Amino acid sequence: MASLKECEDSFAAWLALERGLAPKTLEAYGRDVRFFVKFLADRGRAASGDIVRDDVAAYLEQLRAKRQRASSRARAFVSIREFLRHLKTEGYAAKDMGDGFDAPKKNRALPRVLDEATMRRLVEGVSGEDPRDLRDRAMLELLYGCGLRVSELCSIEVRDIVFDAGLILLRDQKHRAETYKEYVRTSLEHPQIVGVHWHQFSDQATSGRFDGENMQVGWTDVCDTPYWDTVKAVREIGARIYEIRSGSAP
Repeated sequence: MASLKECEDSFAAWLALERGLAPKTLEAYGRDVRFFVKFLADRGRAASGDIVRDDVAAYLEQLRAKRQRASSRARAFVSIREFLRHLKTEGYAAKDMGDGFDAPKKNRALPRVLDEATMRRLVEGVSGEDPRDLRDRAMLELLYGCGLRVSELCSIEVRDIVFDAGLILLRDQKHRAETYKEYVRTSLEHPQIVGVHWHQFSDQATSGRFDGENMQVGWTDVCDTPYWDTVKAVREIGARIYEIRSGSAP
C-alpha cells in the first residue's frame, strides 16, 4: 500500500521510462490521473488500498454528468484504467479496481460527403492525357464509384484488381458487407438507376469458373454456409429500400 501521491508519481515514471510515450501523451495521462486522485482524496481515500470499485464508478458517472465529450471521457477512462492496473501490477493494490468497466462509447458522426455535381467537377477538372493526369482521374473515379476511403485507395496494389472482371480485393467480410450496402444505397439514391445486380445467391466450386468470380460472390459459400456479415447487410438495406428511394430516409 502507498499514498496516492506516491502512486501517481510511480505511474508517471512508468509511463515515461517503460512506455516511452510522447510528451503530449504523458501530459494528458498525468492530467487525467491527477483529477482522479483529487476526486479520490475528496472522498476520503488516502492510500492505494482505500480505493474501491464504487469510487471508479462514481468518477466515471461524474465525467458523464459534466457532459464532457465522449472522446474526452474515453481518454480519461483509458488513463484511469492504466493507472489502476499499474497499482495492481506494482503491488500497491491487491486488486485491479478498474477491471470490468466498459469504456464510454464515442459518438459516431456521419461523414460529410460531396454531392454529385461537385464530384463531377472534381473529376472533370483533371482533363489531361499525361500519365499523372490519367492516374489522378482513375483515382477520383475509383473513390467515387466504389465509395472507398482514402486509406483504402492508397493501399490498393495492382495485384488486388481483377481488371477483366472489374473486381477489387476487399479487406474482410465486414468490409464486403459495408461495400454492398453502399453499392445498393447509392444506386437507390440515383434517380436514373432503376435496378442493381448482385452476382448470385451462392458461390461456385473452384473448378466452375476461370475468371476469378467463383468465390465470395454469393450469400453462401460452396458448403451452403452463410456469409453472415453480408446477409445482415442485405437485410438492413433491404428493409430501407423504399424510404431511401423515396428520399424520406434520414
